[in-house]
Amino acid sequence: MPFEVFDKRTVLAPAEPLVTIQKRGFISLNHAAFRALGEPKAVELLYDQAKKVVGLRTAGPGIPTAYPVRPNTKGTSYIVSGMAFTKHYGIDTTVARRWPAQMKSSVLCVDIGKRPISTGSG
Repeated sequence: MPFEVFDKRTVLAPAEPLVTIQKRGFISLNHAAFRALGEPKAVELLYDQAKKVVGLRTAGPGIPTAYPVRPNTKGTSYIVSGMAFTKHYGIDTTVARRWPAQMKSSVLCVDIGKRPISTGSG
């Protein structure tokens, strides 16, 4: 059987918006999630404690509650520094966890009360 060289550049990115809360509280958006938000330069971080839903809402970079969104230099995802946010709300960041996300009334919602679709050390 002949071997085939795997080229990660040929793997299609998921069309579904996905959000990962990484170790130490960084929040990672795949390209579909970033696009769903309108490719913002900054977002506000929201949290519904009763429902355990994290929300991201597009914000102007000059707004005091806005967090910059920056491209991840290691791939096609985008990063928001949510360390203070996750610590304040006691959101577990001991391992990376990924959830599907969906837009609801201009907020990208992530139900962290549900089982993540993947976990890892990242």
